[in-house]
Amino acid sequence: MTYLMTKRVRRRWTDEEDADLRNRVEAGELLPVIARALDRTQMACSTRAESLGLRTRSTARPARVGIHHGTEA
Repeated sequence: MTYLMTKRVRRRWTDEEDADLRNRVEAGELLPVIARALDRTQMACSTRAESLGLRTRSTARPARVGIHHGTEA
């Protein structure tokens, strides 16, 4: 069954894909959206971003709400 694998498997990252990945990560796009746009897996994008020194987000995080010290309600 391995002979049915497509050329997408383990293909090298191009300079254009690296730039697109960097731009999308810096714009705050989520990892699943980036992966679909680049036609790569989330793991591939995450690993490549890490090797480029970028931090990715896999889910949207709500605004941080906490206790404000020193103020009274």
